[in-house]
Amino acid sequence: MLSKIQDTLILNQKNKKILAKEYRHSFRDDIFKDIFWGYDPFMKSYFFEGNPSFYYEYTNMFDLGRFPIVMLRDGYLGLLDFFLIHPKPLDDVKTIILISKRYESLVPAGWANQVACYEILPRKEVKFEKGKDILCLGHGVEELYWKHSAEDIFSPIEEYRKNFKNTACLFPTRSSKLSEPRKQFSRFHTDLVLSANKFFGKSVVFYEDYLSFKEDNKTKKPGYFYQVDTANVLSSDSYMTHFLFEKGYMDLAFVDKKLPVDDNSLNLNLSVNHKIRITELDVKKTLFAEYFFHYKSTGSRSNSIYQIFQNAAFRELYQKHF
Repeated sequence: MLSKIQDTLILNQKNKKILAKEYRHSFRDDIFKDIFWGYDPFMKSYFFEGNPSFYYEYTNMFDLGRFPIVMLRDGYLGLLDFFLIHPKPLDDVKTIILISKRYESLVPAGWANQVACYEILPRKEVKFEKGKDILCLGHGVEELYWKHSAEDIFSPIEEYRKNFKNTACLFPTRSSKLSEPRKQFSRFHTDLVLSANKFFGKSVVFYEDYLSFKEDNKTKKPGYFYQVDTANVLSSDSYMTHFLFEKGYMDLAFVDKKLPVDDNSLNLNLSVNHKIRITELDVKKTLFAEYFFHYKSTGSRSNSIYQIFQNAAFRELYQKHF
């Protein structure tokens, strides 16, 4: 499988079957269109021969099937929707699908010959250095708190809290159409800002838009960055991860951590600082039957990421397994 993926990526360098080269944005529906642009810059598109994109950027399965390989940037919602609707591969869609390794348990066993897993990693192990700046990024929206409460959102980096020189946060002020209307303009953003101030206990510079952040940080020395969205409910792959790695920042989530061993994996450099690691799907980890049973028990013949998000049982399954 990995050799097939490598050959496909090499072939993609020579042809035009790369979504980014088409300069298009075709969305499944207007709701996802609003979500995509509303989550800017985190869902912003970027170039890679594996066609990094979201499931709802394709109008249907046959639109996706035009490409020999597609790297789905989706998190829990999009991947679960994809496999609930397509529990078996379509005979006339031969596309290789890359998904976040975190969610390989969502994949039905029947997809084993067309699905592989990816991770975005630093190219080398990094030891923490005191006195560097920290940049925190994320949206204060409902799905951010599927994994952590507002009080615990920064708990994964507790051990480093007092060792940063300057602290900045890129927290765009936007609602999310994933939430039902009465929750779209709730306190999620305010809670995130208050949590940052409480956690760092000193002056924090807040940016509410991407352009202001870029302008103010043109000449600053890169430090660490931390994605507060550790839940990855909507997205598993942030544009800002790639942008910051290319600028010389290091992801605090991997500092002082052992990187995966590269045996039996395909590693492709994305910049001088980061890479994508692709591994075979482990079908023994599949828990798809548990999700599919619930889906069938509802009697529904259709689904969407919006219905999954509002479904309490699917949220409980997420919290149980992830």
